[in-house]
Parts: sequence; structure tokens; C-alpha cells
Amino acid sequence: WAGKACSLYTQHGPPQELGRTLLRRGRIYLEADRYWPAREDLQRGIELLEDESSRDSADQRLLFEIASGYQLLGLAAEKLTRYQEAVRSQQKGIELFGRLQSSAQVAQGRQYLANIYWMSGDYRQALLHQEEALAMFRRMNDAKLLSMGHSTLGLIRMGLGDIDMAAGHLH
Repeated sequence: WAGKACSLYTQHGPPQELGRTLLRRGRIYLEADRYWPAREDLQRGIELLEDESSRDSADQRLLFEIASGYQLLGLAAEKLTRYQEAVRSQQKGIELFGRLQSSAQVAQGRQYLANIYWMSGDYRQALLHQEEALAMFRRMNDAKLLSMGHSTLGLIRMGLGDIDMAAGHLH
């Protein structure tokens, strides 16, 4: 359906709707472990929506979609081991969600950054972002996110060679 929608919007529709459809298809590709096409669709979708946003900067929904697109693009880049690109994308998503005062998405972005730094072996940066994410998760009182955050923090501590602290986060 997404391919058909992209084709129709390319021929007849407004660029904003094509951008949204590309983000949706990019998300599907990401879930299907098809990271290169996900990256391509997400980048193009973001470009189209940012172009539209430059004409209507007051559209909060559009800004939210762009920020979400950046988070997804960061996830695709991470899976492709393009860590610098992943960091830039997540930082852009965090910046936009911050402007929207969307603390849950900012916290999730910090979690994503911690994961990227952990995967790339930069445990100090991973620790910094993970602790920020955990503090936000505590304020949100979200048990699921706290559990995930503590698990990641344990892995980061283990990477730093602090096994006792790592074990404390995994209990």
C-alpha cells in the first residue's frame, strides 16, 4: 500500500502527503530490517516535510512528524553502523521534540543516543545520555522505560568494567 501511495502522491498529490507516506514506508522498512531503503525513504520524507515546514513553521503536527522522522532515521543509521549519522539524527529529533515540549520523546531520544554510543564503544557518552534518560523516565514514572533504561545502564557499566554497578542495575 505504501508503494502505491507514494506513486500516486508523486504523480498527483501534495509533497507534504508524499513526505508523510515516505516516513510511514521508511518505518515499515525499518521494522522489516531493510535499513538502506528505510534510510532513503526517511531522508526524502524529512526533506519534503521540512520544505513544507519552512512555509508553515507554526504547524506543530508537522514538526512532530519531522522530529519522529529524525528519530527513525537515527535508528536506521545505527543499524547500518553509521554512528555519527545516527547521533546527528537523534540530536536533531531531540532538539525538535524539545521545541515542542514533548518530554517523553526527548527522553526516548536520550535513550537512543545512549544505545548508539554504547554500540560504538563510547561508554562515557553512553553513560551520560543514559543517566539523563533515566532521570526523565523517573519523572515520567514509566515502569517499562525505567526497566529498559536500567538494563541499558547495566550494560554500559559492564562496558566500563564496573561489574558490581552493572549487576546492581540488572537486579
